Amino acid sequence: MGRHGGRRPVPRPGTGCRGAARGVRLAEIPGVSLKLAREIIAETGLDMARFPTADHLVSWGGLAPVARQSGSRQRKPSTGQGDVYLKTYCAQAANGTANTGTFLGERLRRLTRRLGTTKASVLSAGPSWSSSGIFWLTLRPGSPTSAPAGTTGRQAATAGSAATSAS
Repeated sequence: MGRHGGRRPVPRPGTGCRGAARGVRLAEIPGVSLKLAREIIAETGLDMARFPTADHLVSWGGLAPVARQSGSRQRKPSTGQGDVYLKTYCAQAANGTANTGTFLGERLRRLTRRLGTTKASVLSAGPSWSSSGIFWLTLRPGSPTSAPAGTTGRQAATAGSAATSAS
């Protein structure tokens, strides 16, 4: 059995990994659990400098729309190739907002009525103004939302602007 009675101890949130503070910060987004936040960070890494804009992250994740046309023949549009795991995690986060009163939840319900569940999930996960764009905004360096876990983004922005105005 072992000293833990057959179960391993569960680490407390915010301990045990380099990006724990950012994982906790990412988990504050509606639809994102702490486990999902850690998986997203594992796929993208902590260095968001490799993605100049949120659109680059969306494209790397394979969630950007692809135009499939040859001459006058247009084929069924689909999403492109990309990181399958990140695509799944973004769709899972988008689906997690379905029962919330947030903008993302309202948008997902509106798209589901019009397009169906699967297409609405991919569309809510993909574009830079959806869940993957919010992930990029939260994880990029220098953003007020990448503040330590004890402060909110507004507190960090206020502290930063107070420091610049004092000098």
